[in-house]
Amino acid sequence: MTDADLTFGDGRKRISGPVDWTAPVSGNQIKIYERTHTTQNKKQLFAVNHDGAALGRVYDPRYQTSIVGGAKFPLGTWREFEKRAFLAKYAKPTGKSYLRRMTIEILKLDFEAHGIKHCLKFRWTTAKPGKNKQRDDNNYTYCPGKGLVELEDN
Repeated sequence: MTDADLTFGDGRKRISGPVDWTAPVSGNQIKIYERTHTTQNKKQLFAVNHDGAALGRVYDPRYQTSIVGGAKFPLGTWREFEKRAFLAKYAKPTGKSYLRRMTIEILKLDFEAHGIKHCLKFRWTTAKPGKNKQRDDNNYTYCPGKGLVELEDN
């Protein structure tokens, strides 16, 4: 895992890591990245998933939920229009757990957006396994040195 210590978004956002973290529900220790939003006092925890194909959230503090197998941002080698599916397990301290199917589809690779070269645009969806209704369906555009430059809610 590559070291990260990047401040962006006019100094409001920061990504750092990897650091050791112990999942509160399972007790498993993993290496994670922390993404903080300083003005909103918000922290998100991410890790590289088991096959190295994506970076996914491992904990959602809003619901005190640990997540295994999540996928939010593509990593490694992908082709334009390639689509991959991931199955994430969400676990709460109460013992309740549930599954979510996530997909990442590469819409554009290595293009210019907002005057910045070498950008990436992908579609991210999440739904209950076996269901067609999407819970979330968004297109994200990321550019080097800027991070997220565009978000489209589908």
